[in-house]
Amino acid sequence: MPIVEVKIFEGRTKEDRASVMRGITDVICETLSVPRGDVRVIITELQRENFSVGGEPKPFRPND
Repeated sequence: MPIVEVKIFEGRTKEDRASVMRGITDVICETLSVPRGDVRVIITELQRENFSVGGEPKPFRPND
């Protein structure tokens, strides 16, 4: 049973998250030849203020 974990910044719509989950599931099924019902996708949304690069807080960019 493949399990895929995805981390994204919070703020995406429910529809966007569902679309990503379907797309990832499609790719896993195609490449690993597993049934759709065996694929698990977990999305974790990150708060932007809890993210840094090189020890410095990453500036807010809405399209990240």
